[in-house]
Amino acid sequence: MSTTIRILTAIGLALYAFVFSFIVAADSGWTSDERIHFTGAVLMGLALLVGMGRLILRPRDRMALVHGAVALLAVLLVQVVVGDPDNQGGQAGPYDITYLIVSIPYIVAVILALRLPAEKGGRRKLDPVLLGIGLIGLAVTLLYALDQALMQRNSWPPASDPHHNSHWATMAQIGMIPGLLVIVSALPRVGSRVQALVAAFIAVTLGTVSVLYREDSSSLGLVGGTAAVAMGIVVGALAVRRFAGDTPHAEVSAAAPGS
Repeated sequence: MSTTIRILTAIGLALYAFVFSFIVAADSGWTSDERIHFTGAVLMGLALLVGMGRLILRPRDRMALVHGAVALLAVLLVQVVVGDPDNQGGQAGPYDITYLIVSIPYIVAVILALRLPAEKGGRRKLDPVLLGIGLIGLAVTLLYALDQALMQRNSWPPASDPHHNSHWATMAQIGMIPGLLVIVSALPRVGSRVQALVAAFIAVTLGTVSVLYREDSSSLGLVGGTAAVAMGIVVGALAVRRFAGDTPHAEVSAAAPGS
C-alpha cells in the first residue's frame, strides 16, 4: 500500500505543479503588476511540494500527511468562494470541477495513508504561543483570502480582466496557508518544525515583496507586509525553540516494518 500512496501522491503533485507553475506562474511572469501573483504561485507550489513530497518519502508520517492536507484544504475551500468561472456570462455553477479532478489522486492517497499504522512520534505538548499566533494570523489572512477570492469571482469572464488565470484565487489560497500551518505546528503528535518553517518562509517572502512592490495587484501593503515579515520571523524563532534538538529524521521515529 505504501507504494500505491507514493504513486498517487506523485501524480497529484505533478498535476498541481502544472496548475500553479504553468497556468498561474508562467501566465503572470515576473512583470510589472504581476510580481506578487508570480511569487504567490511559486510559494503555493512550495507548500504543496513540501507537504506532498514528504508523504512520498514517508507514507506513515502523520506530520507529512497533515502538512499536505492543509495545503489541499486551502485550495479547495477558496474555490467555494470563487465558484465556476468557466463561461462567458457570469458564474456557471458553484464550483470549478477542475480543482476537484486534479485533487482526486492525492485525496485517495491521504485516505489510504490514514489506514497505515502511524510512525511513532514524540509526545510534545500543545504550544499555546504558536497556536495563538496561528489563530490570529489565520483570522487576519482569512479577510485577505476572501477579498482575493471575490476579486477572482468578479473578474470573470476572462476577457473582462487581464488577471484571468486564477491569479487572485492563488493569492487567496497562499494567504490562508501560513496561519493553518502554524496552528498545525503547535499541535502534539502531528506538529513539526517543517510546517512552522515553511509558514515562516511564506510569510516573510510574501511580506517582503508586498513592501517592495506596494503598487502591485494583491499586495499586502506597507503595514500588512511588515506585519507578515514580523510574524514569519517570530514563528521561525519559536519553531527553532520548540523543536530544538531534533535532527531531520528525529521528528518521528523509524517507521514500522514494510506494509
